[in-house]
Amino acid sequence: MRPGFHHSEPKIMRIPAVIIIAFLACSPLIAHSGATAEPPAETAVPAAADSDSSSALAGAWEWFDKGGPIMYPIALISLVGLAFVIERIVALRRNHLVPKDLQNLLEERIRAGDIGGAVEVCDQVPSSLGRVMRSALERRAGTIEEMERAAEATGSRELWRMQRNIRPVGVVGNIAPLLGLLGTVFGMIGAFQTLSEGQAVGNPSAFAHDIYMALLTTFFGLSIAIPMVICFHWLRGKAETRISEIEEITGDLLLRIHHPEPTPDREEDA
Repeated sequence: MRPGFHHSEPKIMRIPAVIIIAFLACSPLIAHSGATAEPPAETAVPAAADSDSSSALAGAWEWFDKGGPIMYPIALISLVGLAFVIERIVALRRNHLVPKDLQNLLEERIRAGDIGGAVEVCDQVPSSLGRVMRSALERRAGTIEEMERAAEATGSRELWRMQRNIRPVGVVGNIAPLLGLLGTVFGMIGAFQTLSEGQAVGNPSAFAHDIYMALLTTFFGLSIAIPMVICFHWLRGKAETRISEIEEITGDLLLRIHHPEPTPDREEDA
């Protein structure tokens, strides 16, 4: 059996998810604040909180609108990726996959020699740990090696289930910069078209607009891709940690079945 971590996940592991989600939500506003900072003296008076918020949102929308049509698919895949990140954070909770109550009940049934009761407990508490243990207990008539092989096969399927909805996060992380690059190429084509038609002569703003659009799509694409790639690897590690915990718990319980601990009654008889 592959060794795992027989302890609860540190709370600090939850921090990256909060940071990433906040970054995804705030990156357009951060970009706007950096680009629209103007030093006129008359704006030094603090404005009301609601006007600041509406101004920031309006500026973010202005950036989004100036990015061109490529901004819409970038925004769409960012929402899809964020939805999958939140779903996996909830689904990969330890209490959902490796319930402590189930572990305690299995230990009680196995210590009492009630293997049939242990199987019933696995059915009553649906979880990854329950499914892995049930597959092993179904081979209880065989050797411990056969039980371990059954648990490993089920554990592999459980790992696939855990990582199934992590793959879209990686896909978004790969596609977002490509869409940003596509927007950059689109903007550069427009810029050189403007230059070739002579419209930029005496009017550099006409040329700069297309360059501006090209840089915006690149920025937004990378702003989505970077946190998504981080989320992808973090969630994969989280899933592998859960499987390691399940395998360690299963291995300990199987050893107790084939090498039961002496009960007080047996010690008195001895």
